[in-house]
Amino acid sequence: MASNASVILKFSDGTVGYLRNAVTLDSATEVKTDASGLLNQAPALSVGQAFQGKTLTHAAVKIQTDSATTGAFGYASIVGVSGNIIGAIPGSGTNGQGLPRLKRPVPMMTGVKINVFPWKAWPTDKDGA
Repeated sequence: MASNASVILKFSDGTVGYLRNAVTLDSATEVKTDASGLLNQAPALSVGQAFQGKTLTHAAVKIQTDSATTGAFGYASIVGVSGNIIGAIPGSGTNGQGLPRLKRPVPMMTGVKINVFPWKAWPTDKDGA
């Protein structure tokens, strides 16, 4: 099943960022800047490289699948330069509202990345679940 993860970001200076990648359900995947060419941002960069020097204050993740009847939930982790998790980003499931504030601000620098972990919310009989 085709799935995409979108992560919407807001920084302390008011800048808004957007990350989007194809992901595999039930597997952690790094999500990078959108490579569609529709936005005025460099494509396929890790969040820390794309937004160096900024401080991340708000974020949300949304998983989109190719079928409305087999949607997916997910969450994301902010991974630091040394590979440790330094923050969490909530997922919005089938409906979400607002852009949640992070528990603490996260400074952006090269090496910081966002990993998304999507999972199936409503397995169907044909999935064998």
